[in-house]
Amino acid sequence: MTTLAIDPTKKWTVEDYRLLGEIKTPCQLINGEIIMSPAPSTKHQQVSQRLNLVSYSKPPVAFESKVL
Repeated sequence: MTTLAIDPTKKWTVEDYRLLGEIKTPCQLINGEIIMSPAPSTKHQQVSQRLNLVSYSKPPVAFESKVL
C-alpha cells in the first residue's frame, strides 16, 4: 500500500480529487480541502463491540416465538 501525500496548501478541485483514484485512506473533499477521517479510538471500538454483542445476544421481540 502506498502512502498518500496531501499538500495542505493546495486548493483542491473535484477533478483533482477524482484523479487520486481509489485510495485506502478515508477522506473527503470539503471546501477545497482534503479532510482525512481519523481512525476510531480504542474506547469507540470497545463500545461498538459491546453494542454489537448486546444486539445479537437475543432475537428482537417481533421474532420471539409465543406459546399458545
